[in-house]
Amino acid sequence: FSHRRIDGGARALIKSLALLKPEDSPSNWFQPARIIEMGCGCGAVSMAAAIEYPNAKILAVDSDARAIESTQASAKLNEITTVETLLTSDGVIPEPRSWDLLLGNPPYYSDYRIAELFLQAAKLSLKTGGRIHLVTKLNDWHDARMKQLFNNVEAHTIGEYTVFTARQR
Repeated sequence: FSHRRIDGGARALIKSLALLKPEDSPSNWFQPARIIEMGCGCGAVSMAAAIEYPNAKILAVDSDARAIESTQASAKLNEITTVETLLTSDGVIPEPRSWDLLLGNPPYYSDYRIAELFLQAAKLSLKTGGRIHLVTKLNDWHDARMKQLFNNVEAHTIGEYTVFTARQR
């Protein structure tokens, strides 16, 4: 999934976790207890989230069985016990409206169908005030669509990528 290295989008998504802990305002740090990673691939983002938030429950989701196996192997190798996996292609997440953060790195080859699936999963799974971080290189559609669905949409340039952050209404 990462061809022997973490891809740039996953790296940007990992770096975006720092946005939840602004250096100038520790009292405003966002401490998610329940995190979803959509399109987990090898699980690098889930592993980083587990290290950053060791008490959080993390659900790594993908439609590819090999991605799920890779994520499970990553968790085992790194002795991370807080990451669970879910193999699904419909974007339905258990326990709707109860998750704090969704991290997504949708593929770019799907005419936004998969990005839309990720956004709908966030809409249905995040609790009010929950956050979404979605990484892309294709800004216009993501910006417009996220503004239709979420509040406080912001674009953050991280390397060659843009990570859009927003809050559930």
